[in-house]
Amino acid sequence: MKHILIGMLILFFCKYSYAQNTSIQNQLKALFEEKDNKKLNAALKAHIDNKEENGLIIAVNYYSNKNMQPTADSLKKIATVRFPQGDFAYSSAIEKFESLSSYNEKIAFHQQIKRDFTGRDFSSLNGMLVLEAIENRDCTLATETFAKIENRAYIHYLIPALCEKLMLQKETNDECMNAFLQSLLDRYKNSIKGIMISEHAPDITLSDINGNTVSLASLKGKTVVLDFWATWCKPCLESFPGMQAALDNYKNDPNIMFFFINTAERGTEDPKPKVNKIMDDNKYTFRVLMDKKDEISKRYVALESFKVAALPTKFIIDKDGLVRFKLSGTNGGSQFIQEEIKMMIDAINL
Repeated sequence: MKHILIGMLILFFCKYSYAQNTSIQNQLKALFEEKDNKKLNAALKAHIDNKEENGLIIAVNYYSNKNMQPTADSLKKIATVRFPQGDFAYSSAIEKFESLSSYNEKIAFHQQIKRDFTGRDFSSLNGMLVLEAIENRDCTLATETFAKIENRAYIHYLIPALCEKLMLQKETNDECMNAFLQSLLDRYKNSIKGIMISEHAPDITLSDINGNTVSLASLKGKTVVLDFWATWCKPCLESFPGMQAALDNYKNDPNIMFFFINTAERGTEDPKPKVNKIMDDNKYTFRVLMDKKDEISKRYVALESFKVAALPTKFIIDKDGLVRFKLSGTNGGSQFIQEEIKMMIDAINL
């Protein structure tokens, strides 16, 4: 779990940084749209020979997107040597930080990185250090380091990972750590109001795993949680223990309904045996609905109606049939999911 969370942090902060650079995005777009190979190769050479690191960033991103990873990796090494205080050198230092086995070594190397890369935004590095401090029950360092990044716009994306780590250690009964966890949960709870939406939920009708029909329109007056998933989707399956816990929180509340929509299956075989096996092996009590393909377009009806672009995706629909929250991908881990679902259900039922 630790390596997954740290990997997510590295990936997120790198993507966040590059996404903010409109110039890089525009130049990458120009490369992808260039049809003349001679002009394309000349443009790539110009980027590689550029005296600014942005040129190599563009070239690396181009080759990575073209699945030419050996070339991209080679250019990363060139960039690290050519720009010892640049983005690639910094990323390399972060990867080294992550690879160290000793907590004390990581603390020392954290300070070394800050000395070597003066003036850089250390948000990703500090976020990783908070995770390490939590794992090593160093509450003072965890809270002090978090204070350095807590006002960043993207802290909303980091809090779930921190909460997950703290929840996994909650049994230690550490008052400082438990107070830190509660402060993060309170902060996240307050922040979700800013991501609430209000869109009419599509009126879909699907059959459950046993052939019983369920119409979304018939569920008005109830709060509905929809979880789009597939048997091949590892993040979907990893989220299921947390979703089971979330469902269990409301098992005696007839006004809160959970449905798990199986969709986008690969191959031509009937997915029901796989679905049943997953449910049975894990003793999940999910009400599974089977998405259906349109006979003409061959597209999944519910998937298209809800405009789902990635799995898993969860929707929380209020009593008036309005989608109030949409959660794409994973956010934290199985421990945090049930807290997040509860926060969102509470937010729309106030």
